[in-house]
This record gives sequence, C-alpha cells and structure tokens, in this order.
Amino acid sequence: MLSPPVSDIGQLRLRPGVEIECRTPLVFLFTAFLDEIGFEALVRQAHYPGSAMIPAPAYLRSLLALKLLGRPRHNHVMPIADDEGLGWFAGLNVLPKTTALSDYSYRVGDRPHQALLRGLARARKASGAYPTRSFNLDFHTIRHYGDPEVSRLEKDYVPRRSQSVPAVVSAFAQEWEGREMVYARANLLKEEKADEVVRFVDYWKEVDGEPPEELVFDAHMTTHAGLAKLDRRGIKFLTLRERRSREVERIRSLPEDRWKSVELEIEDRAYRHPIVVDERVEIADYPGRIRQVAARNLGREEPTLLLTNDTRRGPAALLTRYARRTLIENSPSENRYTSFTSMRSRVRCG
Repeated sequence: MLSPPVSDIGQLRLRPGVEIECRTPLVFLFTAFLDEIGFEALVRQAHYPGSAMIPAPAYLRSLLALKLLGRPRHNHVMPIADDEGLGWFAGLNVLPKTTALSDYSYRVGDRPHQALLRGLARARKASGAYPTRSFNLDFHTIRHYGDPEVSRLEKDYVPRRSQSVPAVVSAFAQEWEGREMVYARANLLKEEKADEVVRFVDYWKEVDGEPPEELVFDAHMTTHAGLAKLDRRGIKFLTLRERRSREVERIRSLPEDRWKSVELEIEDRAYRHPIVVDERVEIADYPGRIRQVAARNLGREEPTLLLTNDTRRGPAALLTRYARRTLIENSPSENRYTSFTSMRSRVRCG
C-alpha cells in the first residue's frame, strides 16, 4: 500500500469546477455551525500552535473530523488519511497522520483549550443557546488501562468498577434547560477537586460578565467550606449531604407528623410522591444554619438529604430540580463520539 500524501496547506488546490471523492461527505454539514460560531477566529484568538504546513485551525478541524466520524483514537485516521474530501474539511489537501495528531495533542496545554471554551460559550450565548443561568456540575472519572507504573496517574473512584483505579478526573458543567455543555476541564488532582465549583463560577463570570445564579451538584463536588464560599458570593446551590449514620438515625427518629407528602413534577419518574421534612440544621465548616430537606420514599432505603441556601422554593420544586441534574450524569455515557469510560489515545508521562 502506497503511503498517503503529506498534509500541507500549500498543496491544497481549490478551483471552480474541481470534483474529488469523499467517503463521508455528510461531515460538511457541520461547517455551517463552525462558520456560525466563527471557529477559525476563535482558534486563532486562543493562540493554538500551528505550522506553515498545518495551521492551528486545520489541526483542530482534523481532530474534530475524527470525533464526528466516530474515530476516537488518533491512529484511526490512517484508513482515511488519503481522503481528499476530508482533507478539504480540515482546510488541507489530506488529513494529518497519527504521529502529527498525537504530537499536537501532547504539545497543546490547557490554556488554549480554556480560551476556546470561553469563546465558544460566548458565541453560543449570543445566539440564545443558554436560556437560564442555572447549571448542573459533575465530575467524571476516566479510567486508564495502561501500566500504572508508567502512567503515574492518581487513583480515583470509578463507579463502574466500585474501586479506586488509576484515572484522569474531569469536570463538566451544563446549562440545564438548553442541555449544552458549557465547561470542561481534565487532569484534576484530588487536592484541586473541592475548588472546582468556585473555579467554574470564575470561568462563567468571565464568559458572561455575571456569575451563575444557581449551581446543582452532588455531595462529592465540593466541601461544606466550598458551600459557604458560594453563599458568600450570592450563588444559590443545591447539593446532597452525605448520609452519615448519626444524621440518618436522627432523621429516622423524627415523629411521623413532621413528614409532609409532596409531588415531584417529573412525569416519567417512578417515585413521584416522597414525604419530606424541611428544616434548618448545622453542618461543619458552614456558618450558621443551612436548609436541609430530608426525603423518603424515593426508591432508597435511607433518606435523601438535600442541602441548599435557596429559601424561596418549596421542597417539591427543589427535589424536582435536583432530580433533573441527572442530565449531566447521563450525557457522557450518551456521547457517541468520545469515550468517557477509558482513555482512547496514549497517555504521555513526564
């Protein structure tokens, strides 16, 4: 088999009337979206590196093409490396090869990615893609199957394995009504995780000019001290409290007349009529008292404990809003273009 030609923008020949073969021409439907958000300008403003032969936008379009075609590994480019049509999608004569794409991915640090994310979020917000200022946040642990002695990655808990294994921890944020992901960050260390919520607040204020109005996340996203930081900044939050045995026993000992029945506004949910106790409690590292909604009859033996600084909405509305946070938990597993269960390309160390 002959080697495919070298990727070089200087070899791109665009002339009226020229026809070429393309195995997957539908990928060009995505170019309208790229033009709408000003993709070329966003990439250049983010200061991605490039070369005379392969400019930065061409590298990004090439990597995007692999994702759109369901080819998550860089070496999956080789069977289509001679496709001139896909080269045109990237703005090149042909797509870059495995080594070029892998080296480029390792060479680019976090700063350009975050700058591109901010630019993309601003463009989408200007088009009306984010109806609210309420966001779902979540961590997702991506397992590494390679040699742990080589990767030297921190161990983190992987729910599917029910154990801690070498992995990369990523954080996501999703505008809850439009359901678009607006933020992502990977390679989080354990010591950084508790500050990720506040980090997102700073990110969104830079994007929007205003901080988020509401954040919804699970008990592992931050600490009680982190909740206090959000409260001081005037940001509403909804989160779960870990079920410590002492608190669970206290909740179970409450008299039955303290429990009130509510109805959740989720039609397809099996358990729509929990009973709740709405009270103010003290928790460590949080000044004063915080609102806690304890709920039973939600399909679990132990009560669900919801913590919030929202004093306006009733228990049913709060529980309904938190239940809709599962949109962000499900989104990674529903993504057909990128695997969030394991590393899809090599992990370079050192």
